[in-house]
Amino acid sequence: MPQQQTKSFSVNLFPSSTICLETIDEWLMDVFDVRVTSYFDDKSVMPDESEQLIYELAWRGQQLVNVFLQFANIPAFYSKKAIQVHKDKSQKIHLTLSVAEIEITNPNAYTIAIRSAFETLQWITTKEKSPENILQLYSDVERKSRILLKRFFSGGKSTLPILKAAYDRNIPFIHLGSGVYQLGWGQYSHQLSRSTTETDSAIGARTAQDKAKSAILLKMAGL
Repeated sequence: MPQQQTKSFSVNLFPSSTICLETIDEWLMDVFDVRVTSYFDDKSVMPDESEQLIYELAWRGQQLVNVFLQFANIPAFYSKKAIQVHKDKSQKIHLTLSVAEIEITNPNAYTIAIRSAFETLQWITTKEKSPENILQLYSDVERKSRILLKRFFSGGKSTLPILKAAYDRNIPFIHLGSGVYQLGWGQYSHQLSRSTTETDSAIGARTAQDKAKSAILLKMAGL
């Protein structure tokens, strides 16, 4: 599986007493088009049933974080199996997750995406998948997540599918700022902005309009 650099984030989990992973997976597939496999590749090293459920829930939350980041056109595709579970004296569950880290991305986008993803996960664990509840979920996601994440949107609608295709082909990419991405390294690298490449002068003009991001780009180039 292709990989991306990751950054660790902490989040709390409040699982209900009755959780059906099969129902959660139906929600994720039907509403978010997310197909989830088990967190545990090696069945011989699985923890006890209650702790296993926590890892499986956290794993599904981690998939949702990527979906919510993609609402902001942030190309988070990789989910690293490095979840850490901590319980305090009151048995509250604290998770540490590794989320794909995209260069020059506002940290607030991660905060909103992680919070919204786990709030959504919490909601669907207690709801029957009915037409009314599906409509309610769409409404809540739009109001509490999409609208908030739109202000971090950069690039164009074609950017994310192109980067996903690059990721699937194990082609590395980095964010240069202002929605401009570099695909590959060295003499074989190409810059991408929306559906244009570095042969289009519009990329340079768009980057130059943002002085802060231009300075970051020059620093990344060692200048």
